[in-house]
Amino acid sequence: MGMSLNTLIENLKSVKKTGVIKIVQKEIKDIFYIVLYEIAEKTIVDTGQSRSAVIDEFASKNGYSVEKLFTEFYAHWEKNGFPQNEGRRRNNANVNYSQVENKKEIAIGIKINEKGLYAQENANAQGEFKGHQYPSKSHSAETGRDNSSYVPHHITRVFDSWVNNDDISVLINKICLKIENKLFK
Repeated sequence: MGMSLNTLIENLKSVKKTGVIKIVQKEIKDIFYIVLYEIAEKTIVDTGQSRSAVIDEFASKNGYSVEKLFTEFYAHWEKNGFPQNEGRRRNNANVNYSQVENKKEIAIGIKINEKGLYAQENANAQGEFKGHQYPSKSHSAETGRDNSSYVPHHITRVFDSWVNNDDISVLINKICLKIENKLFK
């Protein structure tokens, strides 16, 4: 059974009035969550502040759980003779977070001033880290923690590969189907 032109026009008006973004809001936020969670997961465990900076505000404002990211030991440096780090714990990061939602957009802004996060993303042989990679082998030795799963430039790696994530592909298909269902119901 075909659809009349009048029905299609009414459906288009309805979608325009509601806004495509509002129709697929959950799926868009789920994509943000997957990307931010992966960045946080690849952020080295140290004080917890860096991981917290990446995802906690987004998760708390949008009802996502991130507790599994915070199961390892934190505050190593503070408890081992580095009192200058006692304030470096989860939920204590210097983050400027913004979230704008309306029928035309969902914009998430996260500005983070966190030295460890910056070092992990930017460590290289030439720059301000004087050839030291972050995390370093000595860092692993001092903490007794295996840092081999943490790599420099982790944020860039996640952003470069997010479109190849199977979970995100499923969400993009859901977005298309939801819009299609609204237009051709």
